[in-house]
Amino acid sequence: MTGKPRISLWVAYAVTILLLGGFHLVSLTTLAAHAVVVGIAAWRRHDRRLVRTWLLTVTLAILPLLPLVRFGTQQDGTQLHWVKPITVAGVRAMPTDIVGSSRLVWLLIGLAVLAAWRPARRLAPIAVLALAPFTVVAVVSALASPMWVARYMLVVLTPLAILAAVALVADTPEPRSVRELLGGRFFRIGAVLLLLAFVALPAQQDIRRPTAKNGPDYRGLARLVGEYQQPGDVIVYPPKNRAMRAGMDYYLSRLPARPADVLFKTPAAQTGLLTADEFTDDAARVAGAPEVWLIVADQRPDPLGARPGLRQLLTTQYTEAGRWHKKHATAVLYRRKG
Repeated sequence: MTGKPRISLWVAYAVTILLLGGFHLVSLTTLAAHAVVVGIAAWRRHDRRLVRTWLLTVTLAILPLLPLVRFGTQQDGTQLHWVKPITVAGVRAMPTDIVGSSRLVWLLIGLAVLAAWRPARRLAPIAVLALAPFTVVAVVSALASPMWVARYMLVVLTPLAILAAVALVADTPEPRSVRELLGGRFFRIGAVLLLLAFVALPAQQDIRRPTAKNGPDYRGLARLVGEYQQPGDVIVYPPKNRAMRAGMDYYLSRLPARPADVLFKTPAAQTGLLTADEFTDDAARVAGAPEVWLIVADQRPDPLGARPGLRQLLTTQYTEAGRWHKKHATAVLYRRKG
């Protein structure tokens, strides 16, 4: 901020805040770092009007987002019901969840901490940019609605990397020749980058495996259904499960034939929720099928507990012909008696 910003710059800044919040509300926590930058600039210039102008601009930019915030808070039961309450263990695990590797993240944090010995006025905005999302989301998760999810806070990776880079190049004399450049700063930076890459490689390989995601092994389940299904089979999923039907549909669509999803009524895209709408007369719609596939998103001992409305039908008119466990999922095949 050199000189007095023109009105057009403030308008452009307001538009970027509006777009930022519209795409990702949690990213608005980065405004804490903007506040630090504005505060430092205002202190240097002895200009309180800069702070007032910034506050007014931010307020006007955020006002149109309030309906979005309101609608979001009213959908906790459907959109965020799967998020677990924040715990001390969850806080400790979050850095690893964000980066994907415990060794790599603590190496980055260690480098970032070394940057604390640099002038505070230069590093304060970047440090706040790295810490504010954690702090705000933690407070909201503890006092209001759980939002402690790693992907919501990926925004902290950039300032963390900047702080680590500052520590890496700090106190390194400016090279006076190509030889000094290659033998000093480049060697130091290159060695650290190679170390970071070496530490990160195993975790990067792990998260690129077919079943690395937290969800079930949809591909393995679909392959299983394709191997054992018979003409006329039907498939049912746990009610209100936001991912199982979508994940299975993706892989079942690649099969030459697939069991009928007899309880499916309205797709999630039309319900405006993360879950599809289902018919309520589940037993009547399943009855008569030669085989019934029950797919649940866990490995519970009693899979029918996920579909109590089908318990009487499947225990009296069907027999369990097979049960398979996949990652975070169970597939049970029921065959009609006689």
